[in-house]
Amino acid sequence: MIRVMIERKVKTGEDLSSLLVELRVAAITRFPGYIGGETLVNTKDRSHIMVLSTWQSVADWERWANSETRVKMYERIEPLLKEKPSVQVFEVMATEHAVQR
Repeated sequence: MIRVMIERKVKTGEDLSSLLVELRVAAITRFPGYIGGETLVNTKDRSHIMVLSTWQSVADWERWANSETRVKMYERIEPLLKEKPSVQVFEVMATEHAVQR
């Protein structure tokens, strides 16, 4: 299993939320290997967004990353960004969960 971290800096006044939902729905419905994801917004700088997605394998992620669907969506997102996003791929070594009492 892998985790992909995509860090984006959005131009002032722009909102990526609906486009990011569209991306996630496309991944969920059309690309096997997608497990889930989260979108995080920096509490001190709302233009700083981190998207975390979980995939079964690097091959599944790469299929999605290079797909026409994602490329076309990125063409809509790119003009709203201050700079090129940072994309990092990590293999999950361990996962821990706290027990609620």
